[in-house]
Amino acid sequence: LTTKALACERSRPPAPRRAEIRSARALLDLRRPMSSTTASGRNLRLLFIGDVVGRAGRAAVVRRLPALRERWALDFVVVNGENAAGGFGITEAICEEMLAAGADCITLGNHAFDQRETLVFIERQPRLLRPVNYPPGTPGRGANVFEAARGQQVLVVNPMGRVFMDALDDPFAAIERELGACPLG
Repeated sequence: LTTKALACERSRPPAPRRAEIRSARALLDLRRPMSSTTASGRNLRLLFIGDVVGRAGRAAVVRRLPALRERWALDFVVVNGENAAGGFGITEAICEEMLAAGADCITLGNHAFDQRETLVFIERQPRLLRPVNYPPGTPGRGANVFEAARGQQVLVVNPMGRVFMDALDDPFAAIERELGACPLG
């Protein structure tokens, strides 16, 4: 081995043990949706699909989401669509396509307004959420209360972190404001 290769070998962390791998897989088991108990004691079956990117990501969501909703009896589905238009925001047509496929809510992030048309249609589309900690006066909303499939009320708050991002309001303060104003109690 060369000196460079030997240094590389020494810097590698030890391989995880089988038990660690099994427990990590159990935590990340994507074959089952998240389930949460509501105030009424009923389970709420949630699915969050993170960062749908470009045509291939959209096609996968549109093709698979209807069957996933049925198979898992999902009550509510959130899709992050901020990169759905080729990695640069979302268009109204793409938004409507994902909602028609079964998304209940679409969240955005730092690419929220990469497509200029979003500045207009976000005002009339209550199921499209920009980050809640964007400056006051930014078009759209950062949180909303929705009705899930079995009638439960679901508050979705969409905060955006500030690490390596433009200066924004404190996401934790924004969440506290929304929770305080939430009609769910």
